[in-house]
Amino acid sequence: MNKKMINELRILAGLKALNEGGFDDAWGEPKAPCNEEVPNSDINKNVEGGHVLYSGPLGDLVAVGTFEALVELGRGSAWSVAQPETGEEFFDHHSQQGSFYVWFDRNGERILFGGGNPNNGPDAVDIKDRQLHGEDLAKWRNHKVVKRIFRNIGAR
Repeated sequence: MNKKMINELRILAGLKALNEGGFDDAWGEPKAPCNEEVPNSDINKNVEGGHVLYSGPLGDLVAVGTFEALVELGRGSAWSVAQPETGEEFFDHHSQQGSFYVWFDRNGERILFGGGNPNNGPDAVDIKDRQLHGEDLAKWRNHKVVKRIFRNIGAR
């Protein structure tokens, strides 16, 4: 195989993986590993730089004030903004667009809300750093606790 064919195959593989959520971009840069062995119960939600807004039967909602807090709250996730080696630049950029919040659901789900804009609300990503859309996002817009994040920044 010549170099041109190899590059084309690499691009196609990257695009396929991008569609499946396995790479950050079409050039084959792997996402940060998602260590699903870190259960929500092992994460310190009272971390310095974070503020627990709700802790009850449905889960825990933490407002994130610092990059260091997000690194702890995002431990075991693939969130690009929570990676100790590379996330601080992402955090600084996106926190200018809005606050970050982490929801720890009692069923083990962990969602990061942040950035976004007043018209559309915050962005929402799952533990594997996949952006939520459609019904997946609507679930959180209507959630008893989490919906307050959307209302507080003007999105309805």
